[in-house]
Amino acid sequence: MRQNIPDIISEGFMCVLAVSVKNLQCNAVDVGRANNLKMANPVNLILWLLVLIFISFWVGGFCAGIYIFVHPLSVCITPLTDIADILLQGVQFPHYCAEKMFS
Repeated sequence: MRQNIPDIISEGFMCVLAVSVKNLQCNAVDVGRANNLKMANPVNLILWLLVLIFISFWVGGFCAGIYIFVHPLSVCITPLTDIADILLQGVQFPHYCAEKMFS
């Protein structure tokens, strides 16, 4: 049986719509899990917040500046790869502190 082009387009649209609704449902479940997070210790939060503000932003910014120059050079000079990895950990230090605030 032959279908009209508008019918085919509407079926395709419904398929895309169904996939989008399914993705929204998955995201809603993930948000529900995130709402169940509880803070373990207020002292832990304050300690890591102070480290985040006074230390990790400075370390991350310093490492980011050097990492921008070292990372492209690590392709040509292979020993710089290890240094680039250490600098990348320094760049990610604020993220680590933020995770520890709520663990």
